[in-house]
Parts: sequence; structure tokens; C-alpha cells
Amino acid sequence: MTTLKEIRTTLLRQHADIRACIEVTRRAVSDAKPDDAVLRDCLSRLADAVRMHNAAEEEALQKVLPTLDAWGAVRKDVMLAEHVAEHSELYAALVGASQLSPSEAKGNISDLLNKMSTHMDLEEKTFLGADLLTEDAKVDGYGG
Repeated sequence: MTTLKEIRTTLLRQHADIRACIEVTRRAVSDAKPDDAVLRDCLSRLADAVRMHNAAEEEALQKVLPTLDAWGAVRKDVMLAEHVAEHSELYAALVGASQLSPSEAKGNISDLLNKMSTHMDLEEKTFLGADLLTEDAKVDGYGG
């Protein structure tokens, strides 16, 4: 059986990998030339990493989150909704990168990369926090 700490460690490691991919993509955006295959390749690798991570995160947390605290069901719903939105924006950026020149798509891609970084920061606080994904007993301050 996988522990909550192991789930957290795995998902945070995936976040670190995605952050590294985001940084490679940022460099590709700043170096992009018209019809830049490197940028499209970076975006494609980023999309694959995010897709695989989100699937792993949903599989690991969908049943766990609702059992953790009073906000668990809400956390699960928010996680799933954010993943749908994230996938939509990422694939729109991929399509845009293939239909527009990289110089035309640069702003959209940079905005998306910033959103993704912010999204992961928020996830690490609300879904992946050490105080939430722990086998230790949780106390609500009212004796519960």
C-alpha cells in the first residue's frame, strides 16, 4: 500500500520535472525563430509531462482527498476542474505554436508557463501540503 507521504513525494518530484521542462520551454520561447521546431518540441514534451502528471495525481488523490478533512471533497472537485482548464490552455498553446510563428505565439506561451508555475505552487499548498498528506492525526483546534 502506498502511503500519503510516498504519494506526496512522487507528485512533488513530478512537479520538479515539470518546472525543469517549463524552464527549457522558456529558453526556447526567448530563442524562438519563425517556424521553430525546437519550441514546438518543448511544448509537446511539456504537454506530455503535464498530462502524465495530472493522470497520476488524479489517480492518487481522487479517492484520498475526500477522506482527509472536511474540505476534501471540495479539494478533489477543484483539482479536477483545474486540470481540465490546464489541459485546454496547454493544448491551445500547442495548436497556436503550430499555426502561428513562434514570435507571434511568444506572449501566449509565456503567459501559459507563468500560469502553470503558479498553478503548481497553489497545488503544493492546497493538495500536496505536508500537513495534509500525512498519516499523522489531524486536529481541527476544537478537539476533533
